[in-house]
Amino acid sequence: MQINYLCNLFAGGICHKEGLYYCAMCANFDAEKYGEPYIHREHQLQGISYCAHHEVPLREYPVTGDSRIEYIRFELRHMNLSELYEVDSHEEVAIQLAKQAYKLLQIPLHSLTKIEISSMYKALLRKKNLITAANRVRQQDLYQMIKLGLSEELLTRYESNFNEEDEYNWVKVLTQY
Repeated sequence: MQINYLCNLFAGGICHKEGLYYCAMCANFDAEKYGEPYIHREHQLQGISYCAHHEVPLREYPVTGDSRIEYIRFELRHMNLSELYEVDSHEEVAIQLAKQAYKLLQIPLHSLTKIEISSMYKALLRKKNLITAANRVRQQDLYQMIKLGLSEELLTRYESNFNEEDEYNWVKVLTQY
């Protein structure tokens, strides 16, 4: 079985990010504390464009080699450590996503079962009156809630647009129990 299938990377549209990313403030801190910057896993997550700790945009590290299999070490001389940043129109959402992703990374890998996660989703959906008496998700109401709460621009930016008619759209896949 392929790792992409096991990680459910095919379901829905997730922002695909090429390259390695860093936060200039984290890199400076790492260099002072450890003598060199290192690759932070939370900066490499798909769809994450801000540092959860410093709330600044991530920058792409210039990888020079053509090999897919090589040792890459962050070097300060190849990093832009300027404190000048380009402001993003969706900065608040991007920062909140980064903070939530970081929190998820702090949870031990096997601390929650699929059933427990499913129960949490059901409780949240029930709280929003999106579960029927027969314990089914009111898909149309959920679609409308998402479209009212999130702009088309934001959905597009995070490659999360969906076609309600597609039975494999990310909303439906996420809410199938």
